[in-house]
Amino acid sequence: MTQNVRRARASMTYRRTREDTPAGGAWSRRRSNCTPGGCSKKGTSSQEDLARQFQEMMTGATLVGHSTLTGREGMSGEERYSIDRISRIGSETWLLQTRMKLGSHEVPFPVPVVIKWAGDTPVITLTDMPIPGFGTYTARVVLYRDQYAGTWSGKNYGGQLFGKIVHDRH
Repeated sequence: MTQNVRRARASMTYRRTREDTPAGGAWSRRRSNCTPGGCSKKGTSSQEDLARQFQEMMTGATLVGHSTLTGREGMSGEERYSIDRISRIGSETWLLQTRMKLGSHEVPFPVPVVIKWAGDTPVITLTDMPIPGFGTYTARVVLYRDQYAGTWSGKNYGGQLFGKIVHDRH
């Protein structure tokens, strides 16, 4: 076997598929789009393309969902986090221009966050960030295909959060 054939075989993955599995079973060879960041059906996008897509996804978005408290049964009522716009202010740092509801008023509130990437998926990271009037928080939130999920914690409590990313585009 030549070295080129070995390389070609090494770049293929073997995957069992429903249509390729008769009674005895068969293996099909399919080219894999796997990179150190993960696998996908599509080709990989450049980091700048991913950043642009992230900015488009989050500008004018509202995160609508629920959260839980560790050690308690059930979940919160509906929670809404409105994001008017988002802009990159450093290599990994972004500024979310949000609106937080305080009583019957919505107050503009800028939140600087670090965005890490899990392949093509943005992850909001917030570590021990003081939020005036609320406390200090840490969070990791994954955003993918108009859904979000993650963990959060404050001084003596924490939990999970999850929901949909909703766009009110007219």
